Amino acid sequence: AVQNPFIPRPNEQSGHWMKPRISLRRQADLVKKARAAGLVHLLPPGPKLGQAVIEEAKKEWETAKLKEGEVEEAGSSRHNVEEGPTIGWAGEWHVRKVAGADIGARLYAGKKRMFKGHKWQRELRKRQAAIGVRLRDMEKRVHRWR
Repeated sequence: AVQNPFIPRPNEQSGHWMKPRISLRRQADLVKKARAAGLVHLLPPGPKLGQAVIEEAKKEWETAKLKEGEVEEAGSSRHNVEEGPTIGWAGEWHVRKVAGADIGARLYAGKKRMFKGHKWQRELRKRQAAIGVRLRDMEKRVHRWR
């Protein structure tokens, strides 16, 4: 198995964690270029590319390969990318479960309020309720004042 260059790993001698050989910025660039070339299925899983995406890309590549084979049988001279040996990547990338990620509200998931806000925003409802009570009783107040 080949060591996955996208994930950190412990040093065998010292036990200290080593950073990934390929930085997050370069990983993002590699993923973009692999998507453009249709070779995402050859990359290892990591922070910028999940295992589910790789599996989906493998299926797409296999269906494209089958279609390409049908076209070649029909007499087309299209370039065929040969499939190399499958690579066994050492090390696992664990995807963190983040509350609210499925609905797109990761930041405020599990919170009572959406944001702290300004003081006038926090007190607005209470103040509007008090104003409503005063306006409701305004006729009586005006009559008493006169």
